[in-house]
Amino acid sequence: MRFLDVEGFDVREYYRSKYRENHNYIPGQQMTPEERFLLMRPVVAERARFFKDHVPHGGSVLEIGCSSGFFLDAIQDTYDVYGSEWDAQDAAYVRDVGGLPCEEGDLADIYPGKSFSAICAYRVLEHQPDPVEWLKQVATRLVSGGYLIVEVPNAEEALLTLYDIPEFKDFWWREAHPVNFNLSNLVDTMLNGGFESNGHTYQEYSLRNHMEWLWNRKPMQDPIEAREFFAPVAKDHPAAPWMNRLFANMDKEYRNELVTAKVGNILRAVGRRLDI
Repeated sequence: MRFLDVEGFDVREYYRSKYRENHNYIPGQQMTPEERFLLMRPVVAERARFFKDHVPHGGSVLEIGCSSGFFLDAIQDTYDVYGSEWDAQDAAYVRDVGGLPCEEGDLADIYPGKSFSAICAYRVLEHQPDPVEWLKQVATRLVSGGYLIVEVPNAEEALLTLYDIPEFKDFWWREAHPVNFNLSNLVDTMLNGGFESNGHTYQEYSLRNHMEWLWNRKPMQDPIEAREFFAPVAKDHPAAPWMNRLFANMDKEYRNELVTAKVGNILRAVGRRLDI
């Protein structure tokens, strides 16, 4: 299995010094850890439901790359949660405001002597110069039969493949992503890293968001609106119930069709250590 060779690229140094300058949840806007938390906390509700459906309740969970802690906050009622984050401001926010443990070191050094029943890594694996070796390290921090939940961008998502939009290709590509995954090589990578897994795509963004790209060749500025279906009729209008329901059904069917075609924008894998 081959990956891009980015000579001299130090992913940890990039996260500490440059990542937040170049990338944030609202394109072109600098955000504080609190702003990231308040924006993303409602967004991860579906991710939290998925996690709870696949990982037995009550165990200890480590999130690698936890940002300002919005996902950990969403599951802390069900699990004993721990964070790992290289961005010092975000890590401090998780500890000081969120009241949750969060360490800033390398995976091998954090929470010494502790093993976890589950580890999650959302938008992390694509940043690893050697994802197979990284997964092997993750496996050492799990109990026997422990779970690993991974999310990565889908290199075969609809805006790249079905619609072939040049402006989206420029928007999608990231300097800090030496690895690009499709569904098959994600599962293969997990297997080579020591995990038996199943994977599928998920469509995070709406039909309205895709229309914005098709018509105007740019992203929607509000990441919440980009994920929600478009309700065009005001709620107090007599036509609102059936008209907005029509648009909601169109959006739902569109997302389902993209997932069926394996071109949803997100890849998810649920893995377990192979030693069980």
